[in-house]
Amino acid sequence: MKINRKRIIVSLLYVMTVFFISAQADEYVVTNTNDSGNGSLRQAITDANNHAGADNIIFNIPTSDANYDATRGVWVITPSTSLPQITDEGLTIEGGTQATFIGSDTNPYGPEIVIDGSNNTGGYGFNAEARGVAIGEFVINNFSNGIGIFFKNVEGGMIYGCYIGVDATGMNKKPNSVGISLYSHTSNINICSLENKLNIISGNPIVGISLMDTCTNNTIVNNIIGLNRTKTDTLGNGSYGNYGGLYIEAMSDSNNIFDNYVGGNNAAGIYIYQSNWNVIGNNFIGTNNDYTLNLANRYYGVVIASNYTNPKPAEYNQIISNTIGYNKVSGIRIMEAGSIHNTITMNSISFNGTEGGIWLTGSGNEWKTPPVIQSVSSSEVTGTSEPQDVVEVFCDDNNEGRIYLGTVSADASGNFSLPLSQPIPLDNVTATATNLQWNTSYFSNPFNKNTPVEDETVIPEKFSFSQNFPNPFNPSTTLSYYLPAGSEVELTIFNANGKQIKMLEKGMRSAGTHKVRWEGKDGNLNHVPSGIYIARLSCKSEGKKSIIMSRKLMLIK
Repeated sequence: MKINRKRIIVSLLYVMTVFFISAQADEYVVTNTNDSGNGSLRQAITDANNHAGADNIIFNIPTSDANYDATRGVWVITPSTSLPQITDEGLTIEGGTQATFIGSDTNPYGPEIVIDGSNNTGGYGFNAEARGVAIGEFVINNFSNGIGIFFKNVEGGMIYGCYIGVDATGMNKKPNSVGISLYSHTSNINICSLENKLNIISGNPIVGISLMDTCTNNTIVNNIIGLNRTKTDTLGNGSYGNYGGLYIEAMSDSNNIFDNYVGGNNAAGIYIYQSNWNVIGNNFIGTNNDYTLNLANRYYGVVIASNYTNPKPAEYNQIISNTIGYNKVSGIRIMEAGSIHNTITMNSISFNGTEGGIWLTGSGNEWKTPPVIQSVSSSEVTGTSEPQDVVEVFCDDNNEGRIYLGTVSADASGNFSLPLSQPIPLDNVTATATNLQWNTSYFSNPFNKNTPVEDETVIPEKFSFSQNFPNPFNPSTTLSYYLPAGSEVELTIFNANGKQIKMLEKGMRSAGTHKVRWEGKDGNLNHVPSGIYIARLSCKSEGKKSIIMSRKLMLIK
């Protein structure tokens, strides 16, 4: 699986074109921090809106201005009502021109121009509904019931170098309700750094960045989302529902999320809901590059989800080459029946919470089963998986995948062998499997590299069906079974009256260990009541009679 860089290049070329047009544009100069009148930002936006063609707004405010804060080196504009909606196509509003005018970097920690919503808590910092708008280098804060930057139905644009929800140092919260909102068919927006000036989107209590209602082909690259400027402590975003750092929903497809620092958010770092073909690559989610900092998101690092009562798809999303650690529930969670064909590849995932590195629930990724590692030596890792699976092998301190060791394909019989060129640095070896439908499994059971050689290739000689764990359970439990040879398998849940509740597994399975989760739901994805349930496993290998085994499960709510 390759990262789709082509989409990013096309999007960036579009924005470069917008800036080229803006370079030929008329110019409006902000000369004071007043809320209205000549020289104000409000008047400059109004004038640009009334002028046909692209325009630039620049800042030339003297230090004698009444709202210059010499201690912090910033000029503070405090609108009493929302600034005018931007309707001027190709408008660039460039806060960084203030430092050029003054001739010095009066705020070495960030932007010099502050848009303070204290007198207009329910409004917007900037609100655009025009093609090719670019907003750069502002501090936007204190819109406590409002939105820092709002783009609606915008085609092409850029947001760069802004501090949204924090103070002018980038180290303390000064929240807006929402940091950045892209809404209603907004596309080809770049939320990014420019000349090493990063956006910081932190401290916003509903969500840091949201893409909602068919926002497509946007690029979110090299931002700080939920952390302070130095990326050493958490400020968070989100305390509302599933929102958190970055929230993408409602068929917002084909967006690129790269090279961001995402931590401390109160739900998930990145949450994709009923959206497809998004790429999450090379981000640090919950930690830094060497796991020396715990910057946990409160629940999950990354979530891909659909709705179990109305399973619109969340398909063909890719999670590639990220570092994902310390998130308090799970590193990656793929949930509900519509969340399928999602690929997880070449990530570093470790030190996550109760659900571990990767958690599939509610038939997410069609409950793709992981490989079984059979042996680990100094020269190779061997095991079994479904035939033709792409198997990725890792090592970890526990049962996740901190260090990626390599990729190999299982053969037509399901066997694989990964050659090793270097010693394995951590004790436990794990693996994931991705099938031809692009579904990636959770991590396999860990295999300790120090296991004696005589035990390395042992496969159970008899069929076995372990008691589920946990038991009693709420809301989910895991069932494990062992096959001495490839077998046709049916694993079915019945209630205490013998009525079939749900078929968990049916089909050919390879030899070895298999784990299946039951979420306490019936075949229609409805939650079942508390009570006693029976899990029945039927196995039949070639030339053998069927073997049936049962286990009693107890669901307590």
